[in-house]
Amino acid sequence: MSKVARSPRPSRGTTLACIAALMLTIIGPTSSAFASAEPTRSSAELSPTVSVAIDPRVAEITVAALRTTLSGHLPGMTPQVHSRPVSDQRHATWVEQQLAVTQVRAVVWIEPDPEGGLRIGLRLAGDGGTWARRLPPNDDPAVLLEQIGAMLSGMLTFESPNEEQPPPPSPEPTPSAPEPAVVAEPIHPLVVDASVGYLGSMLGASAPWTHGVTVQSGVWLRRGWVLGGAVGVVPPHRLAAGANVRVYRVPIHASFGYRFRRDRRFSPAVIGLAEVDALGWSPARGDGIEGRRGWAARASVGAGVDGRIGLGRGAFLGLRASFRAWLVNGTIVVRAQEDSRTILRGYPISAVVTVHAGYAWSLPTVRRTNN
Repeated sequence: MSKVARSPRPSRGTTLACIAALMLTIIGPTSSAFASAEPTRSSAELSPTVSVAIDPRVAEITVAALRTTLSGHLPGMTPQVHSRPVSDQRHATWVEQQLAVTQVRAVVWIEPDPEGGLRIGLRLAGDGGTWARRLPPNDDPAVLLEQIGAMLSGMLTFESPNEEQPPPPSPEPTPSAPEPAVVAEPIHPLVVDASVGYLGSMLGASAPWTHGVTVQSGVWLRRGWVLGGAVGVVPPHRLAAGANVRVYRVPIHASFGYRFRRDRRFSPAVIGLAEVDALGWSPARGDGIEGRRGWAARASVGAGVDGRIGLGRGAFLGLRASFRAWLVNGTIVVRAQEDSRTILRGYPISAVVTVHAGYAWSLPTVRRTNN
């Protein structure tokens, strides 16, 4: 009878070794899969972001060139450049939306300045104040980009989250009074202008339209209000009443009004004014007219409209049309031999037109208002 050979029974140690190898085979790949599934963050997500809005009216600077320049001047920060208008009503909302993003540390906007340069605004996250700087006009876009980059590099201060923080400085004495809070206000610098031009005005039936020159000056206050003044000289005009009498005038007026769209190339305004007019006359000799040279004062109030077109670098052209309602008027009566007649009676309401050219100066370039 044959015997069946039986395989040797494995020992207990051999069995445990097989179980351990099987567990390593199952658990090992699973652990590496879990390790590779952990999310990773790019350096751009961890680095602070600067949102920059450049107005489309700044045609000499492109979005790509500005992004490249800021990347070189702002190491450790990620500039996000947008082309969008910054003078409309939605700009303030956009700024607040950008500051609400966690990684955004500052919002910057760049727009044209009325004097031909650039105006740069800055809001820091966690700070309600608005910083403003002005760059003078420059015809070289490369130089202008470097100026923008250098200015923003000095204005921005960040702390990188990946860097170890230095030990805190030694405590200093607490100031007696807290620093005042910063209030963000519209960036409208004080502007002073001066101009010279043509003055045309109505006088009376015997002098329906007179010509002269005028010198004007004004101050653009905050929020669009404007103050102004002007003095004119109307040279002698001979009256068309048959008498050899010449009249001349020196009108002086002060005005107050409101200018719209003051940051745009064309800016209209409405004004009210008060005027004092020195009216002079001079009879010629040998015409049988009794009298001599004299002066009389007239007074009026009025209103009008004014329009200006910016020519760049502060220069502008202006046109103003207004009317005068004369509260104190003038009349010239001549007496020749035994006859007297009125040769000039001023219109009760007259029209005035001026065409002038001038220059405007922007006074403050940086303003930060405290409570």
